[in-house]
Amino acid sequence: MSFAFVVGGQKHTRETDGTMKYAATALPALMLIGASAHASIVIDNFDTGVTNLELNTVSSSSQTANGNPGDIIGGDRDVELTVLSTTGLSASVNANPPAGVLAWSNASQVQSTAMLTWDDGGGLGGRDLTEGGASDAILMELIEIDLTAELTFSVTDTAVGLSSLVLSGLAPGELKFGFSSFTGSADFASVDSISLTFAGPSAVDAVVDLVATSTVNVPEPSTIATLGIGLAGMGFMRKRAQKKNA
Repeated sequence: MSFAFVVGGQKHTRETDGTMKYAATALPALMLIGASAHASIVIDNFDTGVTNLELNTVSSSSQTANGNPGDIIGGDRDVELTVLSTTGLSASVNANPPAGVLAWSNASQVQSTAMLTWDDGGGLGGRDLTEGGASDAILMELIEIDLTAELTFSVTDTAVGLSSLVLSGLAPGELKFGFSSFTGSADFASVDSISLTFAGPSAVDAVVDLVATSTVNVPEPSTIATLGIGLAGMGFMRKRAQKKNA
């Protein structure tokens, strides 16, 4: 079975093994209420910096991709792929501009982890992810993800404080995670490194389009009320149409 998605006007097709996945088109529209296309600081949009790692044995491999500082925070992305079990088939991590996505993939009966680290080689030097209070969340755009995949964000500060957030059961879409939801002591106004780790059972996959900072938008009561009125109106019009056709 194949899975197709479009990024940057280009169609991409990925083969799946039939395990349950969320498809971007299946994401309920209500889950995107309050989402914003604005990203304050781009951590990685995967538009520059090529990453190509593939392993078919129980081992680890790492690679550093250099890109434009406007596309990758600090100008480089470190990726480590570790295969935990395999029957000879492969696990891979790929970012191939201009597709503008990063894909982590495991063949059937292959289990791996992939860790992305952004630290400018020797540290981000106390980067203020809050932008003086203008940002309070991590934004991630997921194109595809297996239900069983587990993602972990970790942030360290210049005083060696560490905060992390473990995510599972995610669906594709533009997702936001408030800094306050992280567990730990890291100061998000003085960040030294950021990492994102992919893990899960065998055959899991994920495709990411963007990682950035943003703000947590909560729908105001008036917005929710307007949405409710709109949905009620749609139901009323549907009933009228059914009566006319009866």
